[in-house]
Amino acid sequence: MLLLIALLVVGVASISLPFRRYAEAKIVIYLLTDKRAVVVKKYAEMSTRLERIALVEWRAAGRNLGDVLFMDHEFTTENGERRIARDGFVGIANSKEIAQEMRRLQAAAS
Repeated sequence: MLLLIALLVVGVASISLPFRRYAEAKIVIYLLTDKRAVVVKKYAEMSTRLERIALVEWRAAGRNLGDVLFMDHEFTTENGERRIARDGFVGIANSKEIAQEMRRLQAAAS
């Protein structure tokens, strides 16, 4: 019986993940100005000056969607290993053009 309940919980959690991500994405705001790139989430705000960005990386994620990654975050895994994750504007429309504009603004800010 416990195994059945555990499987049910795991199944519901995995099925609901896309819906939770969609709901979370609706409350994320991305801002790009001539001086800063800002990510505002429900409980956190990350901001960086354009001249401090080392690399603007673009990744295609689907039909006219993609990621513009420009922030690095160091974290420690459960095993104690230190890793670096890229973050930025995730799952946005016209991402390739936004990455190009960010690079242009970054060059102008330097």
